[in-house]
Amino acid sequence: MRFIGTISHLSEPREEALLFSRFLTQQNIAHVLEERVCQDWQSDDYGKIETLVWIEEEEKVAEAKQWLDQFLNRSSNEDFKVEPIVPISSSLESNKEQPTQSISWGKQSMGWLTQTFILICVLLMALSIKLTPGKDLTSNQTGKTIFISPVNQLLLYDYPLAYELIHDYFDVSENKVDQAEKNFEEKNLIKKLQETTLWTGVFSLWGKSQEKLPYQLATTPQFEKIKKGELWRLFTPALLHADLLHLFFNMLWIIVLGKQIEQRLTPVRYIALLLIFALFSNTLQYLATGPNFMGASGILCGMLTFIWERKKIAPWEGYELSQSTYLFMMIFIVAIAVLQLFAFFVGYALDLSFSLGIANTAHLSGALLGYLVGKINFFSWRKS
Repeated sequence: MRFIGTISHLSEPREEALLFSRFLTQQNIAHVLEERVCQDWQSDDYGKIETLVWIEEEEKVAEAKQWLDQFLNRSSNEDFKVEPIVPISSSLESNKEQPTQSISWGKQSMGWLTQTFILICVLLMALSIKLTPGKDLTSNQTGKTIFISPVNQLLLYDYPLAYELIHDYFDVSENKVDQAEKNFEEKNLIKKLQETTLWTGVFSLWGKSQEKLPYQLATTPQFEKIKKGELWRLFTPALLHADLLHLFFNMLWIIVLGKQIEQRLTPVRYIALLLIFALFSNTLQYLATGPNFMGASGILCGMLTFIWERKKIAPWEGYELSQSTYLFMMIFIVAIAVLQLFAFFVGYALDLSFSLGIANTAHLSGALLGYLVGKINFFSWRKS
């Protein structure tokens, strides 16, 4: 995206800018108009409206600049409209066909990276359903976590030693034929399990004795698999989903938000943005509640606030997100966070363990990071 000049006018209507925009469209030059009003009441130009002209394609910049110069120096609108002057750098053939209008952002198809992300999420969901052990543990949250499919065990943020020991204990109980050997192995595993601590997040530790909290934080193992080199776990929880409804809504928002960002960034910067959102929101969610979370919500909340901030800072980039949609999503995120905070304090007061099962830390941290990243010009369309 390149800025080529300004069309100035003092009051409504703004025929000049609209006329030049229609002319550029006829020349098949994709462009964006940005309107600014002088707010400096001490200036002689106070209230003056300026329309900034941005050209989308680099190879069209020189031609468009010459058209703008001739437009600003024309004798009348009608002359320019009927008999435009040919730019020095190019000539118009008499038999040239009428070019078609450029396609708007909203009508463009998804990029291959967004499609690939969705495809991976769908395939992992299908594979997870196929490989999930058929154990009746629907009422037991710990059991549901331990006996997930091998796919999820490999891709969750962490699958700690305590889970592995419990998993082995159930396997021994079900599979061993020799009773004496079975009893020995079960006792062995129970002893190891009693000596093994499990990271379940700061929120779960907060309800315990506050004097012991620093000790618990220091002695409870964290990032067990990541410390062993399984660095993919920093990102891969974003590819996993709890059920089909969870998958459907997340992929729907990936289509709406991710498509727009991919259209405006290079593949490298789009991937970098996904990684930044995922790593930050996943890590904070793990520190808050432990490894039992999955979904692309952290990325989606990051995309949401990123697009909203770019709309304000750089409207010429053309991101599409209505205020009502943005407010609805933000109210939903904040409302769920407040509800979970209320549940946390109720559980703390009554010494109960209660969770809504929603990764609100990922939502809030992703949204905060998206807002901050949206202010950085590194991810602007012009610089990509």
